[in-house]
Amino acid sequence: GVLVLDEVDLLLDPLRSELNWPMGHKRPLDMTEGGEGPKGRHRQGLRNRLPFHLLDAIFVASGSPLTGPYADRADAQGVLAALTRQVEVGRSSLKLQVVPHLIVISKEFYRQSLLPHLADWAHIFMESYLD
Repeated sequence: GVLVLDEVDLLLDPLRSELNWPMGHKRPLDMTEGGEGPKGRHRQGLRNRLPFHLLDAIFVASGSPLTGPYADRADAQGVLAALTRQVEVGRSSLKLQVVPHLIVISKEFYRQSLLPHLADWAHIFMESYLD
């Protein structure tokens, strides 16, 4: 998502902004606590791990080695291979720029060609943390 902040001086003013004086009950952010059960501690901090898992797929599709623990899974290798193929298609059709790093030029190409594979990659990550 994208958040556009205008008049940042008002937003950060401790006497005027709800960012500094939140209303209502305090609740933990989604995916920050592990919850109950035998894998509760293992799931702690998923909110921070998921973006790095997605970035790992992008780096692999750009030619870097896989750093996560999914190298031995056939479904993970299939998703990464499909994502790598789509990055090559995007590069050759000028929908992606790969130098100095991967840059999406066409939002439509991203939605149709890359996002489904990234969703599959996120699914592989999330299913390994479910009870």
